Amino acid sequence: MEKTHEQYTALRYIRAVLEVISMLGIIALVVVFALTAGSQDIPGAPNSDGLVGRYGMRVVLTGIFLLGALLTGLVFLIARFPRLQRFPVEINAGNVEIQYILLKIMLNAVQIVIINYFATMMLSVYRFSIELDSPGFLQTTLVACFACLAIWVLYYIAARRNK
Repeated sequence: MEKTHEQYTALRYIRAVLEVISMLGIIALVVVFALTAGSQDIPGAPNSDGLVGRYGMRVVLTGIFLLGALLTGLVFLIARFPRLQRFPVEINAGNVEIQYILLKIMLNAVQIVIINYFATMMLSVYRFSIELDSPGFLQTTLVACFACLAIWVLYYIAARRNK
């Protein structure tokens, strides 16, 4: 089935919008880090048993930010080298463009989920001093993992339909 120029244009538009949202999310992640870890009045941890009590709020916030930046950068690098990807279909001259566009859409969506997850974690640690065993941490982590899995499944289905 041959894709029309309008369908490619619509997918390119979706990709461009997701890339802009992703870039704004990266800026927001840096701003959240600057506002939380750079704050003069950091709230204290309610107990000294957790990470915040053991290492301090700034260290925990910096660690969360660095992990988020590392994962975001990894997804960014993966998107820049599509030849290194394992696509769910065989790539040929007829489908290379659509498969590349679908891959970029999927990776940008995953990057947005990652950025949102780590910004939420930084704000939660800062405002509520949540710990690894807190219900809020587990719920947010499960939602982020489920969102990434759902994005991948949708990508897989779209890639298989556009062989």
